[in-house]
Amino acid sequence: MSKKIRIATWNLAYPAEKGWKRNPIIQNQIDKIDAHIWILTETNRVIKPQNAAYHKATETDKRHAEGQTRTIIWSCYPITQSDAKTRYPNTAVCAEIATPFSNILVYGTIITWYGRKKPSEKNEHFKAIEWNAQDWADLRPDCVAGDFNETLSGPIEYGTKEGRKRLLAALDASNLTSITAQMDTYCIDHICLNKEWAERICDQGFWVAPTPLNSKNPVSDHKGFWVDLNFDA
Repeated sequence: MSKKIRIATWNLAYPAEKGWKRNPIIQNQIDKIDAHIWILTETNRVIKPQNAAYHKATETDKRHAEGQTRTIIWSCYPITQSDAKTRYPNTAVCAEIATPFSNILVYGTIITWYGRKKPSEKNEHFKAIEWNAQDWADLRPDCVAGDFNETLSGPIEYGTKEGRKRLLAALDASNLTSITAQMDTYCIDHICLNKEWAERICDQGFWVAPTPLNSKNPVSDHKGFWVDLNFDA
């Protein structure tokens, strides 16, 4: 039996339930990455990673089209009957997963984007950081992943200095570190691990969303990210 676990995240930009052009390409890319645990954001329930027999999703939002869901955690390992609840269950979800090596608490989320035009949008971004930080402090997840709408390293290409400062402080306070922020690429989607699990990383990478034939637009405007953890010792 392999002693590695692959965790991946990707924002799918809300595919339609019957998206005949985008969905097969998205599905093929997900199956190619072949992660054991997925955190998919702006997704649709018709997109299901291969071998993922278990999932936990955010609550349905009436504003979304059929099947569209903000965040889903998919796993090839059983999800236990954990009572881990988030402050905003229509945006963030938390699941305890029974891997062969230990149980892992995974938290998937979307942090509201920082709007530059309206002060209210700016405040919503900071409020989202605050309630996510409170969830992490209370739940103590081993993994937090999803769309943060903030670059956490390098130049401020998206988001704000203040948002980055608050997010990094919140992660550190909950013993979490962003693995994706250390990659040499533009990144607003992140995989964060507790510092013990971060030491088990043996490989990591990202992919650019593919583009359908005869189209100028990729299937998503987000890159996807994965990390491999080694449990040999």
